[in-house]
Amino acid sequence: MLVLSEKDIRQVLDPGMAITSVESAMLMYEGEEFYMPPRLHVDFKDSTYLLMPCFVPDAFGSKLVSVFPGNVSRNIPVIQGLVVLNNSKTGIPLAVMNGAAVTSIRTGAIGAIGVKYLTNNDIKTIGVIGAGIQGYHQAYFSTFVRDINEVFIFDTNKSRIEDTCKKLKSARPGFRFTPAGSADKLVDLSEAVITATTSDNPVIPDDRDLLEGKTFIGIGSYKPGLRELPDALFSLVDRVFIDSRQAPDEAGDLLVPLKKGLLKNDSLITLGKLINGTVDKGLKPTRFFKSVGMAIFDVVLAKAVYDIAMYNNIGIDVDF
Repeated sequence: MLVLSEKDIRQVLDPGMAITSVESAMLMYEGEEFYMPPRLHVDFKDSTYLLMPCFVPDAFGSKLVSVFPGNVSRNIPVIQGLVVLNNSKTGIPLAVMNGAAVTSIRTGAIGAIGVKYLTNNDIKTIGVIGAGIQGYHQAYFSTFVRDINEVFIFDTNKSRIEDTCKKLKSARPGFRFTPAGSADKLVDLSEAVITATTSDNPVIPDDRDLLEGKTFIGIGSYKPGLRELPDALFSLVDRVFIDSRQAPDEAGDLLVPLKKGLLKNDSLITLGKLINGTVDKGLKPTRFFKSVGMAIFDVVLAKAVYDIAMYNNIGIDVDF
């Protein structure tokens, strides 16, 4: 059994390959070439534990991940966990790998795919609200799908903005990463906005004039009590793209507007249908993609990591 650390995973998987892997998982999801039971979602106080199993044609696996918002004050990542990958024919464990790394990479890729398919080819500015690990990955991956002039970053913690911008400039020296003074300012300056927070109240202003004509990608809200996007957004879009059919049951960013009558179920469309050409982006210039994540993304990405690591003899082989 192969044991792969965060360093190993990042060594073998480049951003382009990560984006391709997640995109292929979205297409696989449309074709029903998988079995993915509902994820086990356990809340304890302000923290969450998730068990996410999935079978795909050439492998199966489970991600076990914890979400501890209090880790922000401890200066450690909010998301911790591991991914177990198994042989699809024998059930033999193939690998155990850092789940936080797999999660951050695949979620960064999801946001980038949203940018790739929902924005115009010529956009030059992107804004990211949330300067944590996920905010970093959203900003980083978005630069691989569009020729961006500038990425604006905002967070309620100003020191995190500066730190994240510094890391991004080091990782992507050909791009400009600029702190934004407020969420309002960031939205005003950006053609596409990605939210990567665990906020229970909208982090974007409830202002139609400010939102109109832009693309919004919601990444952070993954529970009914969390919400990043305001009511005004839903009066500007004619369809809402989602990554999974379970998203309306899980995310406050969909549950709340559905209950208020601001959004109708027949307006919800999986992004995979846009990728495979079944639908188009819609008539209105304002667009919204909401992701809650799925185990199929983790397993497909983990299999790609495993194959490359085996070929290049990377990781620690354990006699299990």
